[in-house]
Amino acid sequence: MPPDELNPRIKPPPSTTGGRILVVEDDPSLRELLATEVAEAGHHTTAVDSAEAARAELSRELPDLVITDIRLPGADGMQLLGSVQKLDHPPAVIVITAFGSVPQAVAAMRQGAVDFLTKPLDLDHLHLAINRALHLRNLEQEVDRLHGLLDNAQLPGLVGNSRPMQRLREHMQLIAGSDAPVLISGESGAGKELVARGLARLSP
Repeated sequence: MPPDELNPRIKPPPSTTGGRILVVEDDPSLRELLATEVAEAGHHTTAVDSAEAARAELSRELPDLVITDIRLPGADGMQLLGSVQKLDHPPAVIVITAFGSVPQAVAAMRQGAVDFLTKPLDLDHLHLAINRALHLRNLEQEVDRLHGLLDNAQLPGLVGNSRPMQRLREHMQLIAGSDAPVLISGESGAGKELVARGLARLSP
């Protein structure tokens, strides 16, 4: 591996915020070192060499965090970031860039990345960024969980926190404030009565 890709330092103690992390890096040496470094900090790590391989991993299991180089063969890190942001519950994303590509990294943050790191990588900064990203991810999941509990309390029987269920609750909140008549249609067993009772419960 080129010596300027990774700045060594004393290994940190194992992280107490271990998560599932997907590393996307086309340089074999840097990819291996990043995966080893992250795994030794207590995280479950998968490492791939392209955005296409990353998308395949994302379709199998969602990680808590994606660490991706911006420059990749084929689809680049920005395109991968766009794919991640379209997921129902997107993982956090940290981008890696060469020093001269900082404006592109800033653009990535505007598109949803939570942090960026510049080469040569500082391992202390790497672990701080990972822990911040995982902490943010945990907070977001807790907020989603609490919202789900609140929604379930307001709409008993309509259990779940998937994107379609969230959209249904949002539509019901909007409809409940209207005086217009509502026609609820659907197959038998689809939950029409639950929706009707929920609308009645939400209506002023």
